[in-house]
Amino acid sequence: MTIEKSQRDKMDASKKILVLGLDNGGKTSIILSLNENSTIQSLSNILPTFGLKFKEYTEDNENYYIWDFGGQKRYRDDYLRTFSEKLAETKQLIYVFDVQDLERYTIALNYFQKILEHISEFDFELLVYLHKYDPYLEENPYHEINKSILKLIEDIKKAIPEGLNYKIFKTCILTSLRKLPVE
Repeated sequence: MTIEKSQRDKMDASKKILVLGLDNGGKTSIILSLNENSTIQSLSNILPTFGLKFKEYTEDNENYYIWDFGGQKRYRDDYLRTFSEKLAETKQLIYVFDVQDLERYTIALNYFQKILEHISEFDFELLVYLHKYDPYLEENPYHEINKSILKLIEDIKKAIPEGLNYKIFKTCILTSLRKLPVE
């Protein structure tokens, strides 16, 4: 995908953020929840992201240029072929794991690892969102999903190259975007 000159100029003056993960993981919902006018109703009508979409967002006089990567398999392979180019000027990379999609943890982790192969030479912050960590999970630490999440966190930490600045959060958008740091 070619980026128009006007888009490149905007990116230069903005903080470029990449948002990646598997399809149906909640990436677009997270991005839209940054808009104060978003409601659960509006978020429930989101369609899948096909390909790569761009969204501008302003907060406290700071401009953010968010790249929303559709997570379908056919796009993931294409992104990886040219991923180093897409990382240029990136300030933050957010990788989203759907914690309720237990059957695809391995696929999500493999894609995450392939992305990490491209980022060792880049200077930006990596945020990992363990998304769809809904209140019932927080209220019941013995829920089966929580056991799987603990293992996923271990696997994520093992995959991240030493020296890469990262943070892991449990996230949920049922009220507004909520981020709980993982110790």
